Amino acid sequence: SLSLSLCLPLLSLCLHECFSVSNSCCGSTEVVVMLGALLLRDTPLLHINLNNSGVTDDGLALISESIAHNTYLSSLCVAGNHLTDASAHELSVTLADSEHLQHVNISDNQLTVKGISVLIESITVKSSIRRLDVTKNNINPDQYVSLLRTTEDLGISNTVQI
Repeated sequence: SLSLSLCLPLLSLCLHECFSVSNSCCGSTEVVVMLGALLLRDTPLLHINLNNSGVTDDGLALISESIAHNTYLSSLCVAGNHLTDASAHELSVTLADSEHLQHVNISDNQLTVKGISVLIESITVKSSIRRLDVTKNNINPDQYVSLLRTTEDLGISNTVQI
């Protein structure tokens, strides 16, 4: 069983590339639940890096719900986790509602044009997002051009990295 005791302020949490075939610690439910608890307690956590950590769609859903209650988090990186459009839908609610989250990297996952479109749409309302990285996902060149035009039409082409 994992336990987590921290000395505050905790400014950055990096579990980057800690997932392997033999050790799925970072993507485990236990770690995601602890991270969610930190966020819910409004822990002064500015950056979370879960790149290549094995976090799942369900794990990101739990984290996304918790982010809404945190007034410190400004950067979330979840690249390289095989996340799908289900994660995009969960995260889109967080992106639209968060007043503090500024940078999100959800690149190198399994998002389709539908999931990326949902994310783009979510930051056009009243979002604090300054950079959304959706590169290296599952889109073809025509879809890329379409998404690029959409970001230009919405005036957010400097915010979204496709």
